[in-house]
Amino acid sequence: MRLSENKYFSSRILSCVFGLALALWGSSVFAYKVCLDQKISYIFNDGTHTFIASSGSKLNGAIRSTNPEYKSLVSIALAAKVSGNNITVRYSDDSVTCGSTAWSDSIVGLGF
Repeated sequence: MRLSENKYFSSRILSCVFGLALALWGSSVFAYKVCLDQKISYIFNDGTHTFIASSGSKLNGAIRSTNPEYKSLVSIALAAKVSGNNITVRYSDDSVTCGSTAWSDSIVGLGF
């Protein structure tokens, strides 16, 4: 009986520690910003990153070559530019303001 009480107590402590860590870590770690209806006006590459300039909201950002989805994201950007279709841009920084002309952080997702 004593051993089972220790296991219960240990699991309760672990649950509390995990809950506290999650609360302190906050949801901003997982936050991102999605901007809809973006029309790509320019795509350029500096040999390391591919940069996107989009009008409509005039948001700009970089697809970092370290992103595991780098080739797929660049393909989507090129397809959107060639077809003239608007896309949805997902930024890793949740403080991005759609419609701002300021430079934004990494682009982590694109979609039609």
